[in-house]
Parts: sequence; structure tokens; C-alpha cells
Amino acid sequence: MKTKRFRQILAPLTCIALSAVALGACSSGQSTTAAQNGSTWLSSKLTQQGYIPGKNGPDYGNTAQTAIAIQATGDSITASSVANYLSQNINAYVDGQGKVPSATNDDAEALAQLILVAHATKTEQEFSTPALVRRLLATQQTSGADAGLFGVSDPTYNGTYRESLALQALKTDKYSASNPVVVRALTWLKAQQCSGGGFSSDAANVSCSGSPAAYGGPDTNSTAQAILGLAAFGGSAAPGSPIANALSYMSTNELADAGWGFFGASKDANSTALAIEALTAVGKSPTATSGSWARNGTSPMASLIKLQEQSGADQGGFNFQASMPPPSVIATEQAVTAASGVRLPL
Repeated sequence: MKTKRFRQILAPLTCIALSAVALGACSSGQSTTAAQNGSTWLSSKLTQQGYIPGKNGPDYGNTAQTAIAIQATGDSITASSVANYLSQNINAYVDGQGKVPSATNDDAEALAQLILVAHATKTEQEFSTPALVRRLLATQQTSGADAGLFGVSDPTYNGTYRESLALQALKTDKYSASNPVVVRALTWLKAQQCSGGGFSSDAANVSCSGSPAAYGGPDTNSTAQAILGLAAFGGSAAPGSPIANALSYMSTNELADAGWGFFGASKDANSTALAIEALTAVGKSPTATSGSWARNGTSPMASLIKLQEQSGADQGGFNFQASMPPPSVIATEQAVTAASGVRLPL
């Protein structure tokens, strides 16, 4: 059984194509300050070479998400330098050191992340984005139980997440909703939705009737990610639609402090940020202190910002949970993107 921490690491994702309405709601005040301070904190965690370090070398996944978070706040110089580092280490991220690139070795999630970074930072030429898109397309399964899913690795814990990222990446490459590749991907993604509106990470292996205590069944992170993937291709939020049902699930699982947790746990920065990104993607306000998404006079955005360090050496960083300082990169990168008020994909 994978650990909860493993699932939390998979949760973050990223975003962006500026929406004038969404940006206008968050372009000033507390959320903008929070995003800028978080971006400064993230920048301080980068090495001189431009990457986020991991236990055994560069952490390419967190580096990619950091690039998008920093770009979301308008710091294109720093974001582009991070993108430049990634563009020089594509195969190390996509396949791992020493592995030969191929449709079976290529990590679909990593390919999608790189396409999103290239588009967000306007460095498509450096990344040779058309080649990355071709590699991503080559990973899509065309038959069997997982037809439509990008990547051949076990989807049990990240299927919905990587499918959403792939859809967002294809959207930036101007694919249409009627393209057969997109149709297959959307069909797979919609099949992960459970009867209550929530999405499972992989309904075939993480049953919709699974026990939350064992990380089974639908969860807030997969559901928010699914909304982002569906919204990227104009998914409707009309009553009875997959997005509307997913929003209903998110509303039911919103906590009294206007935040979200993972499988019934207390509020955490990643789950709350993902929910905010999903709301923004479908035109809902995460900053309103009254209405459908406010709880006890608090907005989801204000709830997220309560997890940010406001002073001291770690000012700007976001704690995963209030009871779990110090701040972490994985919590901050997602929170910064959400607090920026941008709409995914960037």
C-alpha cells in the first residue's frame, strides 16, 4: 500500500492562461502579496544552476512546478532560467538517468509538465515542444482497459493526475476537443468519476467504494485535477454534467474553515490550492467571503493564506498543514500558483 505522503506528493499540479476576470479578482491585496512572497521563498530554494534539489540530485518535478508558480507571479526572468535548466535535462526527467527514451520508458506526466513549462515561459523553441508533444502522444494507450490513458506505468495512484496534465498540455498545443486523441483521453478521464461526483485516481484499482482510511475511493485532489482537465477542453458546468457533479462533491467535502484536506484529513495547502485552481478554471470565485464557496465568512483563498508563514526566515513559504511547519517546496509551489489567481493552463 502506498503511503499517504506518496499520494500527497502526487497531488500538486499547475496552471495558467491568464483570465482577465480571474486575475482581476486577485490582482491586488492579500492574495497577490501572498503569491509574490511565496515566489520569493521558492526562488531562494533554487540552486545557482536553476533547479530544486532533491535527496539524490535535482528534483525535476518540483523544479517544473516551481517554474510555473514563479511565472504565475510575473517573474519571467527567474522562471525562464529554471525552464532553461529543464530544457537541458529533458531525458533525465522524462526517462531517468541511463534509460533510452521510448514510448514505454517515457513518463507521460513529465512530458506534459515540460510542455506546460515551455508554453508558460515562452521557451517552446528551447524545449523543441513539437518533439515533446509527439513523444507524449506516443505514450497514449489505444486499446485495452486503459485505452485513452497517457503512459504505460501503473495508474493506480496518479492516473487522473497525469491524464489531466496531458490534456492541459495538448490544449496549449492547440488541440481541439474533437481530436481523436483528446476524445480518448476525455473518455478515460470521465470513467474515473464515481456516482457521488468525486473522481478516483484510478477507479479500476482504487474502487469508488474503497475505504478512505485505506486511501480508496474518490478524493478531493483527483477530483480537482479532473475538473482542470475537463475544463481545459470547454467542459460544461451545466447541471448533471461531470464538472457540475464534481463541484458538488468538492462542496460537500469542503471543510468548515473553507479549505480542503485529503481523504477526510485536516486542511492542507496542496488540496486547498488544487481546489482553488479548479474553481478558477470553471469561473467560480475562490475569493468571495459569502456565497457557495465561503464557509463561516471565510473564502477558500483566505483559508489557504492562513497556511503561509508571515514573518521570520521562512516568510512566504507555505506549510503543508498548520501543525506541520516548516514550509515545504511542494506545498508552496502549488499554493503560489493558486494565490496568483491565474487560470490553468498558463
